[in-house]
Amino acid sequence: MQKDRCSRKPLSDRLSRCTLPFIVSFFLLFSLPGWALATPGDLDPWFDPGSGAEKKPVIRGLYQESATAFLVFGSFATVNGSNRSGVVKINAAGGIDAGFTPPDVVGEVRAVVRRSDGKYLIGGNFTIAGINYYDLVLLHASGALDNTFWAAFAGQGTINSLALQSDDQVLCGGVGLQLTNEIDNPTRHLIRVQANGFADGSYPVFNGPRAYVTRLATDSENPSYPDRLQVLGALNPGSTNSINWRTYLTNTGSVLISQPDGASNDGPILAVLGASDGKSYVAGNFTKAFGVTANRIFRRNSDGTLDASFNIGTGPNGDVTGALRLGDDSLIVVGAFTAFNGTACNRIVKLTPTGAVDATFAVGSGANAPILSIGTLDSGAIYLTGGFTAFNGQSRGGLAVIQSGGALQGTFAGFTPAGSATVTTAVNDLAVQSDGKIVIGGEFNWFGGVWSPGLARLNSNGGVDTGFSAGLGPDGVVHDVAVRSDGRIFAAGDVGGVATRPLGGVARFTSTGGVDTTFSPIVTRNDNSPAPVYAVLPLAGNQVMVGGHVRKIAGQERSPLARLNADGSLDAAFTPQIAITSGTSLSTYALAGEETGKYYVGGYVTYDGLARGFFTRLTSTGSMDATFAPTSPSPNVVLVTSTVREIAVQPDGKPIFCGDFEEIIDGSFWNRPIRRGLARFTATGGLEDFNSGMGATLFTYVESLHLEPNGGVLFTGGFTKFNEINRARLARSTTAGGLDASFNPGTGVTARARVIRRVGLTRGLVGGDFATYAGVSRPGLAGFVLDPQPTVNPAPAALLLLQE
Repeated sequence: MQKDRCSRKPLSDRLSRCTLPFIVSFFLLFSLPGWALATPGDLDPWFDPGSGAEKKPVIRGLYQESATAFLVFGSFATVNGSNRSGVVKINAAGGIDAGFTPPDVVGEVRAVVRRSDGKYLIGGNFTIAGINYYDLVLLHASGALDNTFWAAFAGQGTINSLALQSDDQVLCGGVGLQLTNEIDNPTRHLIRVQANGFADGSYPVFNGPRAYVTRLATDSENPSYPDRLQVLGALNPGSTNSINWRTYLTNTGSVLISQPDGASNDGPILAVLGASDGKSYVAGNFTKAFGVTANRIFRRNSDGTLDASFNIGTGPNGDVTGALRLGDDSLIVVGAFTAFNGTACNRIVKLTPTGAVDATFAVGSGANAPILSIGTLDSGAIYLTGGFTAFNGQSRGGLAVIQSGGALQGTFAGFTPAGSATVTTAVNDLAVQSDGKIVIGGEFNWFGGVWSPGLARLNSNGGVDTGFSAGLGPDGVVHDVAVRSDGRIFAAGDVGGVATRPLGGVARFTSTGGVDTTFSPIVTRNDNSPAPVYAVLPLAGNQVMVGGHVRKIAGQERSPLARLNADGSLDAAFTPQIAITSGTSLSTYALAGEETGKYYVGGYVTYDGLARGFFTRLTSTGSMDATFAPTSPSPNVVLVTSTVREIAVQPDGKPIFCGDFEEIIDGSFWNRPIRRGLARFTATGGLEDFNSGMGATLFTYVESLHLEPNGGVLFTGGFTKFNEINRARLARSTTAGGLDASFNPGTGVTARARVIRRVGLTRGLVGGDFATYAGVSRPGLAGFVLDPQPTVNPAPAALLLLQE
């Protein structure tokens, strides 16, 4: 969505003056190799994203059943070439146990526990193919589905962890969980399910906002509290915004002990490990825990004070996911970091009892992507699981076994998981930084051969910028990205947490990819679950506008958008007042701002029980701008069974938007104006003559648009024709709305495109679900040639062309 203000300013505002005439740069450009015969729309061979957007398997964990049988779970479709999705039983060589045949899991398994009757409970974010089971199922020892176990969950949210009690009741912890028989009630982040599959109605309801439970464990060390539960992550006991980062609950769900946010804690605690002399190691993603200031790891004395004899220096440079204490009080730490106290160590490091990096720990190059879990096998060896595909240069499909000294073992070496070819991978949005680098967001976990879950930054030639890493990244699909003037990056989407932190809907990252913890919004639906955010617009004064299926900000009613302060708190001076008579279920998909401080908003509304698209303009306080009034049965309802997808504002103040529509509602019952995919309005809300005739046809929708300097419009989506002329999902219009025949992508892209941008005077980018552009492999992102456009001051344009 077109939010990156800097990238849309006239070149004369962004470039230094230069005395070279424009014609010189034009001649030099088309004299470069590979460009001599290029015409607008041709593939740009210089922009090469390599393997592009990919979804590779991720192994979440391992459960050892016996000395020779192991359950491995995560997100995968096949193992060793055989159909096994989500969970599989293997032997020590990595071979499949053919006697264990679980149902097809569509999604990801994040937790496995074994009941006393030998049956397995698996939890995560999934469905069982062809059956209405979501997120939690019971499997027989053979792997077959136990359909006598009630389907407790409705399919919203994610189970991150399971903890089995002695009576075979199971605690389910995660984010945004909804029960089948309570779909009108608030979601929860901790639920107890009985042995028959029904939710335990006597257990407390934990449904407060800003919650993200990462780990659960039953703990019976105190006989007074059998089946005491340890909760790690972000537990919100009620309806307030405060959370507990670590909590102990009684068997009935009462809070025994908690470490709340505020003065004592500022991030998730993921492991507390006993050490000698009553001491304990604490690991997580915090800068302060138990009142102790530390970078993710420290050791406590028996009285709870900091053990200063354990000194990690600057510590890890990225996210931690777990730790394992060895018998000599040394500690192995894993995660997404690539250095520890200045020493390179890819995602795994061993610390001596003094906190120093153990240089004798021989893991070589380590893992090439994050390690998500660490534990010990019955043999005493150490297993690692995660998103990696190699360990110390040897192929490992997210599962590896090492000795305590770090040497890689051959255990599970034959385990080879693969994803499904039908799983969607997509680049949903992109924004260009002032230095020419490109930020992309979407549905992928690798890009260009580098671990990049949902968010990546590319160099101008398409190669991954390794100076940017979001580590564990967002845990869901990123729909929208934007770059602030200071280089900080916003990512918004269907996100519950980021790097084990409860940052639902939208997160802000530093210029190098770290989570900006000074920005902590609480963006929710009415049921307190994280709200899907589809649009984010940076504003002056480091504020930001967010829109989506937004209903509350920190408990305050806001629908379907809000303006946030620099720290993520609600700007109470902006109250959206989109008054659509008989309209309900507003969702924002598009935002655009004007220098006057007014905001264009578009999206989806249920109007008189029917799907409609709305388009309006708000003042700086959020009220509807009375000077902007599209004519329709109810003000600002402009589309039939459609959605406004993206908005841009021309230099003359006229707004133009795109979407999946075929006509505009103008108050007439018959002969409504035909506008297929693109429409332009006057500054007062009247429909313009900007008319494409037949417009986008054969899959009408236009997903994204970008204004050209000469007044034309680049646009992309699902269409295959425009004005009855073949245009394979991307095209350019004239200033009047007709097809610009000079832009011809040929065979273009062969699947849905979701974002299009001009990224320089002679280049454009298109992203989406496709695998090729003009028959050349370009998974999810491709560059194409554009003609140079006139600028206010041609001399700076010449300089930019020479730099390209």
